[in-house]
Amino acid sequence: GTGSDLARTLELPASPRSALELALEAPPRRFDLLVFEPDDGERRWLLNIASVGVSGAVDVAVNTAPKEGGALALRTTYLRKTVSALWRYEPRPCRVAADGRVVWNEGFFVAAIANGRYFGQGMKVAPTADPADGVAELVVVPPVPRWQWPLRLPQFFAGTHIRLDVVEHRRVRTVRVEPPVEGFPPWDLDGETVPPVAATVSVEPSALHFAY
Repeated sequence: GTGSDLARTLELPASPRSALELALEAPPRRFDLLVFEPDDGERRWLLNIASVGVSGAVDVAVNTAPKEGGALALRTTYLRKTVSALWRYEPRPCRVAADGRVVWNEGFFVAAIANGRYFGQGMKVAPTADPADGVAELVVVPPVPRWQWPLRLPQFFAGTHIRLDVVEHRRVRTVRVEPPVEGFPPWDLDGETVPPVAATVSVEPSALHFAY
């Protein structure tokens, strides 16, 4: 993908030749999938992360931006679009239930259901996620004042944000998200956008085998 975030979780080589050798020689290993089931729409299967909130706004901005200039230019674009989206984003109450229990009913910056560890060009949103353990990880990051951004953004890239008491972090099998009807950013599903509909995201254990 554009950000190579799943490759980071799987620790795939950056060299195409080395990656090809690994694909040909490595033993297959089990790999979970996420199943995205909207109340009104098409079921989708995901490899990496389903998220909603400011990540959807970033997705829209990044997908319409030029992709020239190499990896450094792309990372700069992601960071610039992220900060711009954060500046404009207005959190609104959103209901989130994990395995049948409501765990969040307030505004947030992002709610991520993670099979892999990274999204957004290297943001370590779920640092302990394992795509072969049969569960996903739910991470809900609440809004923080703008003056805290210089501190919080580096924590997000390092994965240390989950140590904060204000962040909801748990292992889950099923997550139900019910965004507001209007004025909410789209879902971000492995880098693709879907309208902000109410949906259930669940884990399908060992659905694939990957060589990595």
